[in-house]
Amino acid sequence: MTIRIACLQLDIAFGDPNENERRAESAIESAVKDGANIIVLPELWTTGYDLTRLDEIADEGAERAKAFASRLAQAHSIHLVAGSVAKKNNNRRDEHDDRGRPERSNRRRI
Repeated sequence: MTIRIACLQLDIAFGDPNENERRAESAIESAVKDGANIIVLPELWTTGYDLTRLDEIADEGAERAKAFASRLAQAHSIHLVAGSVAKKNNNRRDEHDDRGRPERSNRRRI
């Protein structure tokens, strides 16, 4: 089995999680077309490093980001490391396997 890893850099939309999800999904689909089977998203990809409004835009429990990562991992049969995601109580990095199942949650303060 050949392993191809894509570490994605995104042109983030500062403070716009909806747009950042769209951009991440597009970049993931492009990486899959190029043959990647392990894809890594950057740190704080959802919020675009808008640290001044984290209380307003952070993902409650990282549930939205986990659902996003799980859906795409399963749809494309890839392993997806969803960077680190700002959430309202602690920050986290989530990994999902090729069936969309969470493999690991690493909780740490950023």
